[in-house]
Formats: sequence, C-alpha cells, structure tokens
Amino acid sequence: MLILCGMVNTYAASIKDHTENVKGPVKMMTMSSKQAGTLRVWKYWYDSIGRLTEFAIYHDGKIMDDSYVRQYTINNVYMDYYYNQKGLIKGKFKQTQLDSLGNKIYVRFYRDGKLSRADSIVYNEQGKMIENYIKQDSVFQLRYRCEYDSLNRITMWYNHNSRGNETTRTYEYLHDGSYVEHESSKDYGKRPDKKYILNNQGQLIEIKGKEEHSRFRKFDKYGNWTVWTEVRNIPIGHFEYTYTREIEYYE
Repeated sequence: MLILCGMVNTYAASIKDHTENVKGPVKMMTMSSKQAGTLRVWKYWYDSIGRLTEFAIYHDGKIMDDSYVRQYTINNVYMDYYYNQKGLIKGKFKQTQLDSLGNKIYVRFYRDGKLSRADSIVYNEQGKMIENYIKQDSVFQLRYRCEYDSLNRITMWYNHNSRGNETTRTYEYLHDGSYVEHESSKDYGKRPDKKYILNNQGQLIEIKGKEEHSRFRKFDKYGNWTVWTEVRNIPIGHFEYTYTREIEYYE
C-alpha cells in the first residue's frame, strides 16, 4: 500500500494508506475508532489474489464521499468510482496506470467528468518512488521527493503542498533496528523528533515523540496489527484514540 515512500513513511501518511498495508490472504478488513463523539469506520474488501476491490468510510453509519469501488481493466489500469449514501457520485472517478512491476506511474482524478488533477510518479531501479509530480492548470509541479541509502531505506522525504508549505523529513537509523524521524517545514519550523520502535520480527510497535505516542498493542498470526492506541498533546488540546481492526481471511 503509502504510500509514497515505503514503510518508514507509511505511518506519516493517511490512515487509509497505513491500513492498506496488510499481509496474508485478506478478504475483508474493518477498522473503527471513536473520535470527537463520532464513530468512524473504514472498510476494505480484497479479491482472492490480494487486490483491493472496494473501500468505504462511515461516520456514525453514514457512508462518506471518499468511498469507492475499484474495477481492474486491461493494460495494468484500474478505475475507482466514488459513491456515498445516495449511490455513485456522477462524474467523480480516478484512473490509475501501473507499470509491469505493479507500481503506480500515472494517476488521473476526475470531477464532474473533467480531469481535475494528474500525478506522474518516478521510481528508482529498486522500485522505490523518488519523485511525484502533480499537474494542475496545465503545469506539472513537484509534490513529493524521496531519497534512499545503499540498503534502500528512506533517508529523506519532501513535500510541497497545495498551500505552498514545504516539509522535509529525514531519517536516522539506530543499531537496535529503530529509527528517528526529524521534521521541519517552512511554515512551522522544526517539529519534535519521533522515534519508531520495532520488535524482533521487524514489526512497528511504538512511535514516541514529545507531542505524540502511539502503540501497536496486538498482532494476529499474519503480523497485522489489530489494536492501535494514539495519544497526542498538541497546542489545541490533548487527544486519545484507540483503533481496532477485524480482519477476515481467505481460509
């Protein structure tokens, strides 16, 4: 699954990208969390060869607009058709082109049936994403860039978002298998470091930082986490969340 720069940046990406990173013959996965009084549920369906076929988000039982059905076509292309509580959203869909290794190389977003954005993604010889360009208003702009060391571990992640803010994360690897993330941005300056801690099986089990502490507390027999707790102490307040996952396998 993202996300853009491999396992190290998976957590820093969206929940969707993080939770799609599963192992084993997964048939269906449901993740849930109560946040700000709202029960949020994410559901994922997979076919028998491990491809995602449908994704849905629910807030207190209501289907949200980012839900979609995925259809695979010829020539390594798949289409995502978005829907909500009322059914398919007319003219909203996404087309993704893969290379022979299964990497995304072109992604086109449509709204009201018209192309609204296009992504072009470049990989290194080891299949790791190194650049992601986004085309809007007929102009391609660099949105993401990544660098790696000789072991193909990410060492730098860069993002230039649509608001003009630039964020850079660098990664320092420690002898015990853990690693530290350093982040700075044009708008917010240097952010507190985060330490990512792995167990003997190489599973991410804890993320520790001044403003954030997350723990992956339970894993199933395939190594997929089933309980994740997150604590955040940020300027706007103190937040505690628990995520649970129920995973059904083809067995």
